Amino acid sequence: MRFVRAAAIAAIGLREAREAFRHRRFHYVVMTTVVILSLGAFGIFAVERGQNNNIQSIGDAFWWAIVTTTRTPS
Repeated sequence: MRFVRAAAIAAIGLREAREAFRHRRFHYVVMTTVVILSLGAFGIFAVERGQNNNIQSIGDAFWWAIVTTTRTPS
């Protein structure tokens, strides 16, 4: 439930930021990327903490989110 609430707040924040960064599209893209990576990291941390030995801290979760997002399909 916390993840759904965080996603809703992020959506509201992104909608407001889109208006604020209307003329600065690069800033909006960077902020959107950071929000999506953060939601993924917090989500995987909440689900995998204690279950997956590779994700022991929020830093590990952020690393997982970055690597997963930038991975080239094989």
